[in-house]
Amino acid sequence: YLVAQLVMLKKNQGFHMNASIEKYIKDGKYQKFNNNSGGVWLDLPYSEILQAFSHFSWVYSNYRHLVVDVQGWVIGKKIILTDPVVHARKNLLGFGRTNMGEKGTKFFIDSHECGETCKKLGLDNDSFFDKFPSVFRFELANQEKDRQELLKAKNNNKNKN
Repeated sequence: YLVAQLVMLKKNQGFHMNASIEKYIKDGKYQKFNNNSGGVWLDLPYSEILQAFSHFSWVYSNYRHLVVDVQGWVIGKKIILTDPVVHARKNLLGFGRTNMGEKGTKFFIDSHECGETCKKLGLDNDSFFDKFPSVFRFELANQEKDRQELLKAKNNNKNKN
């Protein structure tokens, strides 16, 4: 992944805005391999490997984080990835607004089919469901409500400062 820098842009009267910046890539072809709501582009070179990367992130993180929205530049046999999304089971605000938590994870699970790379890594579709106990019955129904409450509390704290 490209290394991103966080910069604070200051304006008049104390207003500021945060932005992230990355190195400009002028070579190669920009491609999106999957997104944060279950979209998958399997017809692209290297896509099957990058879908396995998303699956691997879920298993390797002990079923807590799923890296999706895999996109970047393909330059020959090299891939430079940028701007990932992490769906986290517990920390709804820790990875930004695009973190859809368990709902986003379910989107990926529903669209993912293990390929050759998953099999070589010892991953299979059962590894998703083994560590997802009753989530969809109880937690998913309340997750968006909890997320909105957390955002509201965070905004209230900002306004107090």
